Amino acid sequence: MDESHKELITTNLVTIMKDLDPSDIYSVLIAGGVLTLDDKDRISTTCPCRRDEAMELISVLLRKGPTAFGVLVDALQFTYPHLYDLLSVGVCTGEDKRVFEYMRSELQHHYKSRLRSICPMPWLQGIRLSLSDIYVERRLLLKTDRNSDGATVTMDNLFTPQETEEIPCRLLIEGTPGIGKSTICQTLAYEWGKQSCGNHCRSPCVHAFDLVLYLHAGHFRAHETVADAIKSHLLPKDCNIISRKIKEVIEAKTLLLIVDAYDEAHSDNTLLDQLIEGSLLRQKTLLLTSRHNFLQDKLKYFDTAFSVEGYDHQQQLEHVARFAKFKKIDTSLFESMLESDEEDTQLLSTRTGLYDLIHKIITRKASERMKLTATEVEDLHLRPLYKLAFDAHQRNEYVLREDDFKDVSCDAEKVCQVGYLAMEVIISRLQEDVRYAFTHRTFLEYLTAKHIALMDQEDRLNWLQDLRYTKYTIRLYTWGYDESFDFRQNEHVLGFLFGLLEDDPESLQQVASVVMDKTHFSEGDPILSLKDDSSCGPPHMLIRLICELHDMPPKLQEMMVKRCPARINIYLRCSARCRRGILFLGNSLRLPRPISLGVDLGYFNTQRISFIAELFKSKNIECSIISITPFNHTTPRNILTELKVGQVDSFRHVIIECGNDSIPSGEVLFGDDLGGLQLDRFGSQCTYRYMQAALGKPLTSISLVWCELDDKCSQLLCELLQNQHLRSVSLESLSHKLKPFLRHLAQLDKLQSCSIAQNEFTQEEGHSLEIILKKNTLDKLTIRYFDFWDCAAVLRDSFPCMTSLRELQLLCYGVPSNNNSILSHLHHLRLHRFTLEAKPTDEDLKALVKALQSWSNLQELKIEFIGFNHDSNTNPNERSLRLLFEAISGCQYLEFLCLKQLKIQDSVIPDVCRMIESLKQLRKFKLEFRNDEIFTQVGLKQLQSLLERKDIATECICWT
Repeated sequence: MDESHKELITTNLVTIMKDLDPSDIYSVLIAGGVLTLDDKDRISTTCPCRRDEAMELISVLLRKGPTAFGVLVDALQFTYPHLYDLLSVGVCTGEDKRVFEYMRSELQHHYKSRLRSICPMPWLQGIRLSLSDIYVERRLLLKTDRNSDGATVTMDNLFTPQETEEIPCRLLIEGTPGIGKSTICQTLAYEWGKQSCGNHCRSPCVHAFDLVLYLHAGHFRAHETVADAIKSHLLPKDCNIISRKIKEVIEAKTLLLIVDAYDEAHSDNTLLDQLIEGSLLRQKTLLLTSRHNFLQDKLKYFDTAFSVEGYDHQQQLEHVARFAKFKKIDTSLFESMLESDEEDTQLLSTRTGLYDLIHKIITRKASERMKLTATEVEDLHLRPLYKLAFDAHQRNEYVLREDDFKDVSCDAEKVCQVGYLAMEVIISRLQEDVRYAFTHRTFLEYLTAKHIALMDQEDRLNWLQDLRYTKYTIRLYTWGYDESFDFRQNEHVLGFLFGLLEDDPESLQQVASVVMDKTHFSEGDPILSLKDDSSCGPPHMLIRLICELHDMPPKLQEMMVKRCPARINIYLRCSARCRRGILFLGNSLRLPRPISLGVDLGYFNTQRISFIAELFKSKNIECSIISITPFNHTTPRNILTELKVGQVDSFRHVIIECGNDSIPSGEVLFGDDLGGLQLDRFGSQCTYRYMQAALGKPLTSISLVWCELDDKCSQLLCELLQNQHLRSVSLESLSHKLKPFLRHLAQLDKLQSCSIAQNEFTQEEGHSLEIILKKNTLDKLTIRYFDFWDCAAVLRDSFPCMTSLRELQLLCYGVPSNNNSILSHLHHLRLHRFTLEAKPTDEDLKALVKALQSWSNLQELKIEFIGFNHDSNTNPNERSLRLLFEAISGCQYLEFLCLKQLKIQDSVIPDVCRMIESLKQLRKFKLEFRNDEIFTQVGLKQLQSLLERKDIATECICWT
């Protein structure tokens, strides 16, 4: 041991002797190689008391080698943190630079030697290619809040500010399995290991960082600090630098932490979650890779997000040229294959087809290597491996251990020879642990699907029934608690299962039927959800799964025809498989009526325009409504003209959202059959131009959402509202009085849906509103208002006449008078959907309870307490909330329940649980509340236990 370390121990010897119990640290010292079992036995048997034993242990360690001090300090870190601090402070004083240079040198050497080659086929480890000679730079698409298809970014510009002027600290790269996410990580670390870019990047690049740490997400699971993970997985075993010094170095230097494969180790990974959320190393740069859909609830923590795209044609040619040059072979054969349009690619048109081919190659190679027939390889080694893969997938793991092989009575070494597994030796402080990792997570999923495909129908049905098909999130900001599950995480296995069962129509039909039932496929997508949601929900799962079929078997076609939804939306963030599946449905089925399709186009995108052109060709698809977001003054005219919006054979309803308030250039043209127009958040000039283009069209709906209206707009809107064909009108703009508009609305005899927003009602406006309501033509009514005081009497008197009303939204930001409260008259209505945003009192809740008891067919209920104050005596008390939950329990047809800003405490959690248990039709539950220390871990466990068991879409959020 170094003299400086000996001096530090002797200086603090009194405190060490006073507190240290050697039995607490023996195992770590033995695992660290500085103490033997014989040393331990001799010390413990010859020393009569703890203090003497501690003194003897220290004297032995002082005579050990140079690594003894570092192991001792690490052993004290968690059991004796005060002793750890004593021995850590001042260690290697003046040697920070040496520690940094040592770490940098070791990391660069490690990356240059270990990462210089890639293995394109993990099951054939003998085939390795030079990374620098073969690698073709990938296309990274910048993902923005509104548009998933942003600018293309090169790896040289990865760390350049994108959406803001600041260099991003949290970067996310998402992509499909096998797209090259890990190779990007490997390339970055390898390039840094080469020490310099020669300034050719001309922008912040990987060489700008003092240290680059390249780790797998799973490396963080067994550690409590980043320094420990670095020491265990990146530095040599004989490194004697204590974790405290590593921590100091990474905090002092510019650091890039590259973490690969979050999807493979996302659960029970507290340390990595803290890094993502910025609880640790907030000012350091973290680059994380993952499959899609594993970080939906953590996207807000990332400054920049990218999506990895596949090779375009030019990149394919470049890759072929690089490979041919490296292998010294002629490129012409490969180039002709890329240029040919006649190549038979049917086998590889699906992911299952590709992995079937790989599986055959692996089986054939294993057969030759092991001197067995392909059937013997299948029976002796592969079928047990299918079962092992299935069990690992059920445990949400991707590695196997020795005991797993014993459970299926097979030899681990021989199974490894097949090629799907790679042996790993994990060195821990206690012992060596031999594990067997699947060479890629997708192989684990493919083999899992192979096992499920071989199950008998009853076992397979049980497995399908036990899957979760809904999203689940519990997030408690007060405690930093975040647990979530995305239903799409099981989709890869289900996709392989569909492909594998294509030749077994009966089993395929069984699987498809369960997915239809569990995801409510037949109900389709509500028209209003096109803008409410940017991502698709569970009903789209089946649409993506059928992409794994080459042809749809007749029995499945027959079932699909019977259960195909009447309406489907393509949302902004729908995947390419969603779009491909829609076209498959439209081209494969003979439907009695076309599918009504809504499309959120977002910003102009050539791929989506091509998709829409394909939709127009299908007789089974009727393009109904499209939403666009112009990003400059020329886009509206180009899109509307190219897609023939408003013509009988195109989209007859259009939503235009303000992406850029530039006034459209040229003439805005809608087809003569335009049926609906919605404008979102435009200035008065743009609003006028679009409304002018819609004048004289046979509109059945018009909607202005927070658009500015000047006098010219008001005059033009009055002309539009004279159209007697209008069935739906939404006027949610506070920049102009409603008086002239309500007068025209009162003259519409076919009005079925009405949405208005107003600061205050005059007597004349109240009279017009009363006429509209008492006509009893409305199916839906939305009033967004700051105080119902002026219109309360109108609503109260009209409710008994409104027998046709099925949906009511009361969005009030003031305090309704108890005496004039409209809630006491809600029971006259026969609602299916009800939304209340207000400041209700106990009396209001009593009235709401009475109404709920009368709504026997209620399907949706949303209640939000606006401006909730935990200290106010006017807030509803616990008894009122219990009565509310009991009343909701009686709504047996309720499918969607949203409760926001309620006062939730442990004492009412049993009532909440009973309510959820009683709602047999409930599909979606959202609960938001603020924590004032009356909701504890006790309440959380009760709620969590229920929500994990119930297969309902859940979002439970507790704010600080």
